[in-house]
Amino acid sequence: MTNDLTPATDWPDRISAAWQKSIEAVFETGRLIAAAKDALPHGAFTEMIENDLPFGASTAQRLMKVVGDNRLTNPAHGPLLPPSWRTLYELTKLDDETFGARIEDGTIRPDMQRRDISTIAKKARRTEREVELGRHQLDLPDRKYGVIYADPEWKFEPYSRQTGMDRAADNHYPTSTVEE
Repeated sequence: MTNDLTPATDWPDRISAAWQKSIEAVFETGRLIAAAKDALPHGAFTEMIENDLPFGASTAQRLMKVVGDNRLTNPAHGPLLPPSWRTLYELTKLDDETFGARIEDGTIRPDMQRRDISTIAKKARRTEREVELGRHQLDLPDRKYGVIYADPEWKFEPYSRQTGMDRAADNHYPTSTVEE
């Protein structure tokens, strides 16, 4: 397969073309599954998946969802997409605004992993919760009280900012420093 006469400048093009073919193969597989579902009589599609394909029904459903997502099949996004059908499926779960923002900021890229998508989704949910809690805090009444019991929302630094935020208080509500 390798050719010692191939100029060094040709390797990136050849490797990129092979990478792109793997993404196209995922899309073509999804298209074929969708076409088979439409063409086969009732029950035959499920039987085909169970008996004749190297994957199960959930994988078939996910591949059809990938090929049905116009954001992923958009040719402009092709060079940015990872070649893993599992990672592509996770991208289908992002709303349009988040997807567009992640395309713009370079988060969606060919080398990204499935867990990178879940991190994006968790950050988005955390931000939504913080905004909602902020609204609730602003709605508190302006009254005087004889006793105020306080349990401040302490800010603790997690072991790992990337993976530890799942369990950190910051993931559930806005926190404050001791000075605040």
